[in-house]
Amino acid sequence: MLTHQRVHTGEQPFRCCVCGKAFAYSSDLLAHEQVHTGKSPFTCSVCGKGFTQSSHLTEHQLVHSDQRPFKCPDCEKSFKNKKYLRTYQRLHSGEWPFNCSKCGMGFTRCLTFRHTCEFTLGRSRSPSLGVGRVHSVI
Repeated sequence: MLTHQRVHTGEQPFRCCVCGKAFAYSSDLLAHEQVHTGKSPFTCSVCGKGFTQSSHLTEHQLVHSDQRPFKCPDCEKSFKNKKYLRTYQRLHSGEWPFNCSKCGMGFTRCLTFRHTCEFTLGRSRSPSLGVGRVHSVI
């Protein structure tokens, strides 16, 4: 209970001695330290790719299967990854949380840094085009 309260207080008493990044839980610090050691103790038995956390290996293993356990509640589409499902669901909800600061074009995921709009190219935008909506589903 006391350690859970750190979620609400923002307390992060566990600090990485290499880079100084702080964590609320010692287990998160231990997982982070793998970044600096280069160790990948969790290895995929199919392709040999290494991971610092077992949860990352578990998520990766879906790449090698036909399983798509994350199903859209609004249609029949399913995904191998929960993140991809959440991005896809924005198409149903009409949510476009990422917008180009130059032209206002909306995206369902953060692509604005790779987005090239007329403003970036120095061209004027046709007023008849309005604000565009682009969706990208993985």
